[in-house]
Amino acid sequence: MKAAILVTHFTAGDGGRVEVAGGGRPRMVRDLARYFVSRGIAVDVYERHRATAPFEIEPGIRVRRVRTPVSAWGDLVFALETRSRLDEYDLCCYASPEDGFPFFAGKRAFAMQHGIWWDSPAYGWARRKVTAAVQAIRNLAMCRRTAAVLCVDTNFINYLRLLGPAGNEAARNCFYVPNYADLDEFPTPDERTIRRRFEQRRLVFLRRFEPPRGGPFFVEVCERLCQRGVEFQALIAGWGSEEQRVRAMVARNPELARRVTFQTAGLDSAAAILGGAALSVVPTLWSEGTSLSAIESIVSGVPVVVSDVGGLGNLVLPGFNGAVCGVRADDFADAIERMLARWEPYSRLARHCLSMREELSRQRWIAAVEQLLGRAGLLPLPEATHEVEPVAVTRL
Repeated sequence: MKAAILVTHFTAGDGGRVEVAGGGRPRMVRDLARYFVSRGIAVDVYERHRATAPFEIEPGIRVRRVRTPVSAWGDLVFALETRSRLDEYDLCCYASPEDGFPFFAGKRAFAMQHGIWWDSPAYGWARRKVTAAVQAIRNLAMCRRTAAVLCVDTNFINYLRLLGPAGNEAARNCFYVPNYADLDEFPTPDERTIRRRFEQRRLVFLRRFEPPRGGPFFVEVCERLCQRGVEFQALIAGWGSEEQRVRAMVARNPELARRVTFQTAGLDSAAAILGGAALSVVPTLWSEGTSLSAIESIVSGVPVVVSDVGGLGNLVLPGFNGAVCGVRADDFADAIERMLARWEPYSRLARHCLSMREELSRQRWIAAVEQLLGRAGLLPLPEATHEVEPVAVTRL
């Protein structure tokens, strides 16, 4: 068998060194491709890129690049160019799902939906209306013209239901399959390690420096904590377009400059960074599914303070494994100050995080994908079972 995975962005680098790009979506594409290879299925990953020469990034996983315009029309060009090539494949995955519109490959295809991204507050009234209409058309078509849609959160499914009868019908083809972490990369900490983290009082912002991710907002939260006299340290780890702005905000405040350090973070550096964290802060402002940083923090036993945006509420239960806050700096400061105040409540939060490890594991995610593809008739269910019991895929 042969499978194609279509995604807007998968690799980084050119020339002698090309690797999987950072971020949750490229990581998920990589792991899905590895799963297919383990089932004896050859994989081609199609991505948009200025270069076009195909190459093998891992045994059995070939990358094929499609040159497209760097504009909204590039979506249609990518969809059209790839659709003409998909007849040679037994299975197709749309990992950037709307990009298949309107040329979806039908019932031998499925999609992976990563959350709502078209909710930017920077949109004016007219653009918001047009974007909402276009996205409704694209998403309804995706759900009708693929065998199944894997959703990392329930927010997208509830959005579909707001579209009326057609949206309710589309939601029947959607399955909530939570995001995951590879537990081999994130060891379980002992109580001494958890106690040391609490005493060091380090906050970690492990995110890309892009406007929706809230880098400048996190600096504002740290400023509030300084004003209140809360003792803490902070590590800002990431990369992206707002890095210089975030660094400048910290540099012009001497108190912050004393407390905050920076580190460039890659796809495989999260475990080391979270190993010294007391709290992980995920202050998303908009365009969020379920943060990979939040999941990796939870399986590391690090309580998480998140905003009430997108699917973050699917991961964090207030008072159980962290806090869910409104997008206000004082709300985040309140939660952080409270969670760092006493050891006993903090240790309970950390233990509750660790109790979720198996349910947020890569192995559980693979088991859910196997069940979903088997039920949809896209792949035969494997004869061998996983060491963990298969999870029930949730149809909403």
